[in-house]
Amino acid sequence: MKTQTQDRSHASELNPPENITPSIGTTINAILILTPLSLILIGLFSGVINP
Repeated sequence: MKTQTQDRSHASELNPPENITPSIGTTINAILILTPLSLILIGLFSGVINP
């Protein structure tokens, strides 16, 4: 019977590493991309933008 050996190079999804926070560049890119998209969607659903 084989015993399971824990591989330290393979990180488990249940135990994420401590540095899981995104970098500043990723955060800025997400803000720059998601803000216009969310404003356009809010404008479409609220009736401010009439296509």
